[in-house]
Amino acid sequence: MKSKYNLEEEFNKTVNSITREFMLERCNLYKVQHRKNEDTIETLCVKYLRKLDKMEPWDIPDDENGNAGWINPDRMLEDEAIKLTLARINENPFQKTYEDKVRNLISGYIKQIEEAELIKKYKKYMPKKM
Repeated sequence: MKSKYNLEEEFNKTVNSITREFMLERCNLYKVQHRKNEDTIETLCVKYLRKLDKMEPWDIPDDENGNAGWINPDRMLEDEAIKLTLARINENPFQKTYEDKVRNLISGYIKQIEEAELIKKYKKYMPKKM
C-alpha cells in the first residue's frame, strides 16, 4: 500500500517549523527567562532545553486538549527537532544522530496514522453484530 505521507516532506516541515518565533512561544509557555528582542534562536534553544531538563513530568504544561504534556508525541517530536536545530547551528558532529532520531520518530508516527486509518476503513465495512 502506497503511503500518502512522505517521510522527507514531513521531516523538512518539522525541522523548518523550529523558528525564533516558535522558540519564543515555547519559552513563554514553559516560563523560560529570556530576552525577547536580543536572544538568538541558539540561545533560546539552549535555555529551553536546560529548563526542560530540570522540570519534573508533572511540571510540563498540558496541550490544548488537556492531555498530559510529558507524553504528548507532538511535543516530543518538536523537542527532538529543537535539539537537531541546535546541533545544526553549532555544527555538532552528532548532527546525523539527531536527524536519524527525528526521522525514526516521524516514521513511527506515520505508521501509527496509517494503521488508524486502515482500522477506520475496515470498521466501516464490518457488520455491526455477528
